[in-house]
Amino acid sequence: MSKNHVAVMSVVSGSMSVAQASREFGISRQHVYRLVARYRAEGPEGLEPRSRAPLRHHGAPHALGVGAAHAGISTVITLDATTVTVIDPTTGQILSTHHIDPDRRYWPNTQRPPGRWPKHDP
Repeated sequence: MSKNHVAVMSVVSGSMSVAQASREFGISRQHVYRLVARYRAEGPEGLEPRSRAPLRHHGAPHALGVGAAHAGISTVITLDATTVTVIDPTTGQILSTHHIDPDRRYWPNTQRPPGRWPKHDP
């Protein structure tokens, strides 16, 4: 069981205050509050490590190839450890899915076949 899990269980059970758990486990109070909120919202899964993929590549933000047809509309973006999913909040339609590759600046849409590149010979 991780240090974060034990700290949250101590706070949730009432055996320790947030300040006591912070001192005991060497975690900031803000992080303990964040972990407790995630635990209450998501259960034990909320305490699992989150993706640490950088949102920038050499100082520039990563680019997602969603498509020109969706330019300028509001979207909801969800992230997990290996994928980014872009969703239209009004329809719930998944607009694009992208594999996270921290070494690349552009993350292409994996739901679409490539355009003219690479060229396929019949």
